[in-house]
Amino acid sequence: MNQRSRLKIVFVLILSYIGLVTFVSDIKAQDFIVEEEFTTEDERGSIDGIDGENDSVLLDGEEVYTDMDAFDIEIEIGNQSFFNKKVPVFVNISPNKDFEYIEVRFDKPGTIDLSYDNKFLKLDKGDSSSIKFVVTPLKEGRSRIIVTVIGWGGTNYSTTKSTDVSFDSELIITPKQAAYSRMESLKIGFLILLGIGILVGVVLFTKFLIKFLREYLKPFEY
Repeated sequence: MNQRSRLKIVFVLILSYIGLVTFVSDIKAQDFIVEEEFTTEDERGSIDGIDGENDSVLLDGEEVYTDMDAFDIEIEIGNQSFFNKKVPVFVNISPNKDFEYIEVRFDKPGTIDLSYDNKFLKLDKGDSSSIKFVVTPLKEGRSRIIVTVIGWGGTNYSTTKSTDVSFDSELIITPKQAAYSRMESLKIGFLILLGIGILVGVVLFTKFLIKFLREYLKPFEY
């Protein structure tokens, strides 16, 4: 292998690496958000005993009425991390009534873990806000995430909404998200490129070593 051939190989490897880096940057720059289908109103869960239209319960010593129209709630499932399997979840909230303040509560099964604190918001009627929390899968199976938004002040109202997320035996969301599949393909391509680079490096080093040993072991001429 002459010097020109070696330079060609190095040049091809550099271009391939730049292409992979650009591809990864494009993936990270995009905001792949997959909106989950919500369950029907009859399937919506409850928190702390909130269940049914116009029912009321005592929460923190105050009466709270269930009203599915008090808030507009949307739950969006973000892209699962390829590296730690965590899943960002976004809750978009818009009150249809005026309240002194708004509280957001979460409920979950034991198959997942949620990183969140109960959120307190100050929103006027018609305004909107988005809350992000992170889901960490613990076990295979289907998990239901329940979000309850409570409006405090005067007459207290709550609205509950839920969404389901499923994980396979490898704790990957099913059906698999497009962004996750792209990262898997990128990983395979990177490993192939890395293997080729290592192989070329070994070949070049071996040729250099053989040449060096031949020169080093050549008998001295007197």
